[in-house]
Amino acid sequence: MSEHDRGRYDARMTMRSHWPTRRPRRAGGSFFMSAAFVLALATFGFPAPPAAAEASGDAVRDAQPLAAARANCRQGDAWSCLDLGMAYRDGDGVARDAGRAALLFERACEEGEPIACGELGALYELGDGVARDDQLAAALFQQACEEGDAPRCVSWATALIQGRGLPVDRIRAARMLDGACLAGVMEGCFNLGVAYREGVGVARDFSASLRFFTESCEGGYPQGCREVGRHYFEGDGVAQDAATGAALFRQACETGDPGGCTNLAVAHHQGRGVGKSFEIAAQYYQRACSAFEPSGCAYLANLYEEGDGVAQSRSEAARLYRRALNLAPGFAFAEDGLARVMR
Repeated sequence: MSEHDRGRYDARMTMRSHWPTRRPRRAGGSFFMSAAFVLALATFGFPAPPAAAEASGDAVRDAQPLAAARANCRQGDAWSCLDLGMAYRDGDGVARDAGRAALLFERACEEGEPIACGELGALYELGDGVARDDQLAAALFQQACEEGDAPRCVSWATALIQGRGLPVDRIRAARMLDGACLAGVMEGCFNLGVAYREGVGVARDFSASLRFFTESCEGGYPQGCREVGRHYFEGDGVAQDAATGAALFRQACETGDPGGCTNLAVAHHQGRGVGKSFEIAAQYYQRACSAFEPSGCAYLANLYEEGDGVAQSRSEAARLYRRALNLAPGFAFAEDGLARVMR
């Protein structure tokens, strides 16, 4: 991680790749979280703790559809087993039971439903309802991908890049991301953009990176908008334009990306592309922090430490630095800040 300027924030922007697990939902979070520009550290994009089940996104099921799904699953209908498994995994109309969900996903996978194979792999990846098994998770992601579940090609690429459950093969991973992107999986396009920016499995190419980030942004993936904004803000592969960058950070933030909120807060903090305002910065840092984004918590803590835009409070600063460290152990900016306020 980059060093903390102990005096005041500066305008340097650094990058750190983070590879969180893909949550077991059809529109799961990106595994290849890039790098935000931040005030000397980029660590956002961390997922919520695995123990926190995500909302289903489907309408709450009533008793009759669940009963029908059970009956159809007993008759060997793979889709019904998958649907019932999702209900148990999410606690949607039934008490949450990840172990039972795993059995249902396994049945559906054996009956030839690739989505179920991927969902089972996600449970093994997280150790949710089953013993964690990275090798089996990777094998299930590969099976799901090869049998037509394009989003799970991103999960398989994650494993190939991290060497989690199988040997590292970043070139193959980049091919998987390219295939997923071609199939319309915006998460794949986004991560392919990061691969081109970082030179992971492909030659480093800022123009290609910007192209894939733009595709994911236009396809409704807010992290893509954030990263297009970062390209404009920093002038990577495009003429520098802080106002356009800040506008894209706002778009990302308003469409659900907490890292976009952090970046927008930094823009207001620095007065680049938007009006300088510690008060507005505090609001967006708070929004990011509430969404489990560690940088937002740490930078909000620093505002409380300094009394910039908020009432000065060392106790609140300490609480927020601790929250950032709970979300991102080893976060040097938060460690340094906590040490200062506890002296």
